Formats: sequence, C-alpha cells, structure tokens
Amino acid sequence: MELLIVGGTQFVGRHIAEQVLVRGHRVTLVHRGGTDAPMMGAAEHLLADRDHLGGVLDGRSVDATIDACAVWPGQVRSPASALDGHAGHYVYISSASAYADPSSRGDPDSLPLGADTYGPLKALCEEAAPRSSVPTGR
Repeated sequence: MELLIVGGTQFVGRHIAEQVLVRGHRVTLVHRGGTDAPMMGAAEHLLADRDHLGGVLDGRSVDATIDACAVWPGQVRSPASALDGHAGHYVYISSASAYADPSSRGDPDSLPLGADTYGPLKALCEEAAPRSSVPTGR
C-alpha cells in the first residue's frame, strides 16, 4: 500500500509513520524539514509547507492520505486538491479539543490560531474531512 502522511515527523504522525513502515508499506512524508527523522529513512521525504502542496505532489497517486496536522478546513482539502483526485482514502487525525463549540463567524480559514479557536477549527476540519476522501485512480 502506498501512503502519504502529511505532518508525519512529529506527535502522532511520527508514530503512525514508524508503524506503517515496519509493516512494509511505501510511505511518503510531507513535512517542513524542521524535525530530524532518522527512524523514517525508508520513507520518501517531501519538504513543503502544508499550505503549498501543489508542486510537490503533482503527478502522484496514493492509496491513502493520512493528515496528522491540519488546523484550518482549507488544509484538509489541500492534499486531495493537490493530488488531483488521486489522494485515495483520506484519514484526518483530530484532537479532543475538537469537541469544543465549533461555531464561528466568517471564513474559518482566515481565523487566527489561538487557545479559543483551536478546538472549533479542529471540529470544522472534521466536518471537511469526509468530503476530502476521493477515489484513487490506481
């Protein structure tokens, strides 16, 4: 299985990446390069900011995309859009903070990230995630 992990070098993404590599899956990690990830040498590393995935994902097709770091709903849609319908099954890793009140005014992608917006933004990402799962062309 070919997996794309967005944010796979820290927190829960790192543990997921390590486990799927041990199980023999092909893994591509998209990250900014700020974390030393020697245990994941078998993975392909693509350096990019998650808000600008277009160029690094062009022409790729994966069986599943695991997103371990989206905070704004637009970031949830970004991998599927960048992979042009070849993102496979989309798995969004959220947070217990998502169960805070998700009501907000205006465009949620323009809300500042802070203690009072983190939970509501994660909840909105959960709402956006099912729409981001697209069939793979594989």
